[in-house]
Amino acid sequence: SNFEDKFIKGSLSRPSGFSNDEKYIYIADRSNGVIQVFNKNLEFLDILKTNKSLNRPSSLSIINIKHKKIAAIIERKEGSNSALRFFNLSANFEAEEFSVNIDENISLNDPQDMEASSSSMLYIADTLNRKILKVGLDGQLINQADMTEISSNKRILSKCISVREDGEVFTSDFEKCKILHFDNDLSFIQEIDFSNASREIRVIRSVFATMGYLILLTRGKYQFLKVDYEGNIIQKLNFQESGIPLNHPVKIISNTEGSYLIADKENDRVIKIDRDFKFVCSTP
Repeated sequence: SNFEDKFIKGSLSRPSGFSNDEKYIYIADRSNGVIQVFNKNLEFLDILKTNKSLNRPSSLSIINIKHKKIAAIIERKEGSNSALRFFNLSANFEAEEFSVNIDENISLNDPQDMEASSSSMLYIADTLNRKILKVGLDGQLINQADMTEISSNKRILSKCISVREDGEVFTSDFEKCKILHFDNDLSFIQEIDFSNASREIRVIRSVFATMGYLILLTRGKYQFLKVDYEGNIIQKLNFQESGIPLNHPVKIISNTEGSYLIADKENDRVIKIDRDFKFVCSTP
């Protein structure tokens, strides 16, 4: 179709979200208005061929249910015009939208991240509504956490979501350098405070949670921290010094074979790093 001719395939413009399955990496290419598909070595394969066009797709989750594969996609638009849409994926990266009645209590305002749990629940950082939402694949709101009630910061901005393998949910207080930890039903468990590291990090943009540690994408002297659940810093990296110049990275997830993927938004690319946090490769 003609929209594919407007940009170079494999070349990203402000990628802000992604998801992967056992074979492929799906990247929300926001400014180009498409989902691009890559293999695990970040080599371009195809574009998700949606039967209806996308407008500023910024977050997506690929969900396997029995013999089906579903893409949940957030279009992040001005004001409260953002939308949550659902597509059935089939062979050759064809994607057909299916109709879902989105809960009237969901009115997304600048939603900046989304992840799915292994039990096929969607968790959305509804950033300017200052809420974390738990949403079913039927579009119904199952639960929500009002971040202004949990945090002492009434202006809290939560721009990220990480669902740990046990289903527990993590986000950050972007400016106050805190991690907030919830159970899978969004009951608050604990706050992990990194504000005493404010000389080294200014904000926490993204979190990735494993059972043993957390990885934080930050801004400031260090752009990458590996930390424990007591708030101790295990490892810190300045990406410039380590030869991986990142510019406003916005999301990190695990890839297969023990590597990680980082959406390096302002550099218009996604990069892969290994378990020792060394650069492996990037999109073109």
